[in-house]
Amino acid sequence: MAEFSINLKSPQDSGRTPSTDVSQEMFYHAIAFFQAGSRCDVNIRLSPNITSSLSAPAAVCYALSIEIYFKLLCKLSGVRFPRQHSFVDLFSGLSDADKKLILERANMTEEAFTEQIKPLSDTFVRWRYLYEQDSAWTSITTLAWLAQLLHNTIRASRPHLKVTYENSLALPDNFKY
Repeated sequence: MAEFSINLKSPQDSGRTPSTDVSQEMFYHAIAFFQAGSRCDVNIRLSPNITSSLSAPAAVCYALSIEIYFKLLCKLSGVRFPRQHSFVDLFSGLSDADKKLILERANMTEEAFTEQIKPLSDTFVRWRYLYEQDSAWTSITTLAWLAQLLHNTIRASRPHLKVTYENSLALPDNFKY
């Protein structure tokens, strides 16, 4: 049997060295799970009449990404984040300043935003063990939207965090996230 190793960070030739900053590592992990969700979300044609996507892994990866983004915002604001997965609870635990930033970017009231994320709030818990459920519902599109919203909120409000593989060189100098 051949031996091999797996690099759990980024490729060796990326020029990225592991950070000792937990916030930076949380950001990298959130991005990685978003990317994994995106890859699972792609429809692959198996034949002219059949396509396949990996909905459950996409939902779990997007949900975990969202959870890490919420917890990162808590950490960056000095707010102790709960050891749970509920999007509604994680959002309600954010600082008022971070809630305001998210709501402004989403162009929603707090009530409307909470209603938007409430049906998705337990996606990570339910979908990681989907085989144990009689039924489950989620919106992959809304999960992706929420992850992007949180990512862009963090990028705009915490520019000191680095993003590996994001093509910032193609953006004009005056570009605002």
